[in-house]
Amino acid sequence: MGQTLTHRDSPRTTRRRRAAPACLLLLLVAACGCPPKAPRYDSPAATLATWQSQLCHEDPSAEYACLAADFKRDIGGFQNYHVWRGALLEREPVLAWLVKRADVGDYIIDTWQDTRGQRAVLTLAALGREMQIGFEREVWATVIRADGSADVKRQEELFDRLVLRRAPSQWVTLERPDLTGERLDDIRSIHFDTRWVIAALGGPAFTESMAE
Repeated sequence: MGQTLTHRDSPRTTRRRRAAPACLLLLLVAACGCPPKAPRYDSPAATLATWQSQLCHEDPSAEYACLAADFKRDIGGFQNYHVWRGALLEREPVLAWLVKRADVGDYIIDTWQDTRGQRAVLTLAALGREMQIGFEREVWATVIRADGSADVKRQEELFDRLVLRRAPSQWVTLERPDLTGERLDDIRSIHFDTRWVIAALGGPAFTESMAE
């Protein structure tokens, strides 16, 4: 059974909600530029800030790189990303303003993460409205060869499913790249990286499905 997500307002959350409209009005008056492009994927908030920056700089391919593989398929791939993004920002005008004009991290009022550390949900609030953005932790493997070349591949499973525990040993499965037929002595190193990527956008029902 999945965990049911609940949200309880703390005094800090309440203060943030009350302050948000005033902050937005002040920022509307101020001249705001795009945040610098410094891609980071080490936390949900970092990935959200990266997506915001790429969106503000009108870099669709870099924006698209912030999305999870399944989410990319759901929206029809990169060829449909621009249409999907336009519809999203038209449907969510507050989000449209936040990602282009404000420090979106200041409007995160709640963070949820599953017990395995593989999925997370950020709740944003501004002007009396809330929006939830779901994330998952993708795994990427890099194989370095003797000639200095590197092969970087996204793994099909989340990290906790790649770790196999067979007492007293623990194994990590490498799904991609396929090393069949290669001279293994040409491989100098293999390492794994994890990246938080945007997996979905939605409301309360969506957050419950993320917990399953």
